[in-house]
Amino acid sequence: MRNILLASLVFILGLTTNPVKSQEGVEDFLNTYIDDNTGPFVQPLFELMTANLNTGLREWSAIDSSFYIRIGINVMSSYPSTAQRTFTAKTNESFEPFKTAEAPTIIGSTEPVEVAGVNGTSYIFPGGYNLKALPMASPQVTIGGFFNTELSGRYFAIELDDNLGSLSLLGLGIRHAINPYFPKLPIDLSVGYFFHQFKDDPYINSRIHLGSLHIGKSGSWWSSQLTLGYQDAKTDLSYTYTKEEEVKTKEISIGIDNHFVAELSASVKLWILNIHGALNYSGPVTGALGLSLDF
Repeated sequence: MRNILLASLVFILGLTTNPVKSQEGVEDFLNTYIDDNTGPFVQPLFELMTANLNTGLREWSAIDSSFYIRIGINVMSSYPSTAQRTFTAKTNESFEPFKTAEAPTIIGSTEPVEVAGVNGTSYIFPGGYNLKALPMASPQVTIGGFFNTELSGRYFAIELDDNLGSLSLLGLGIRHAINPYFPKLPIDLSVGYFFHQFKDDPYINSRIHLGSLHIGKSGSWWSSQLTLGYQDAKTDLSYTYTKEEEVKTKEISIGIDNHFVAELSASVKLWILNIHGALNYSGPVTGALGLSLDF
């Protein structure tokens, strides 16, 4: 399935639209453009991945003073904004006259955009894959109850075929409670940092950072919190393409435009089962639902 292959680049559960040829791989998506349009064409996909990985990270607003461990899984889904579906594409240096056009990004419309040139020539900007949502999932382990601090970790790795590469995800996070320094503070207050590295070796290497402030309130069986954060990400791409019968390698680095994060989340604890959900805005809107066992 075409969208499953596209989404598998970012550790996907799966989409169910449009057939795909089995021989298509990561490079088929990356080398849609082999010029300056490559970066803005694929950037929204990695912005969605960043939003997904930075949503629903913290299951409970309070950091308990006694030792605890949570083992669970988070399922996230990010929904592209209208602005992420198009970009200003440019014709290459050999096309006359030079023109720009609003063309689909990799997650945009499947319809190509054509512009007219001299002597009846035309330049076609390819369509995208019309991605409606980007779902992802990640296991997570959180331990806490020491020095007013909790630590979180994520890890996943899988070997795919030669066309898709080798997928891996590593996440490491820390959060520290501010409440113990202000005994009369009526809320749960903490600060945190989370780092993710996503790889689709040898094509993609993404490093994602999130610094966050958490303001919440919790009881014995419930918790709610507001998270405000600043995120940054850099993705290095490397792929080959053929031009004038010569195989060439293209390497580029891509950042993100959406840095500020706001998230509302809530949790309910039923004995050792913790059910938590989150709604995040960082340009795209992202929702997350998680289940964990608390010990």
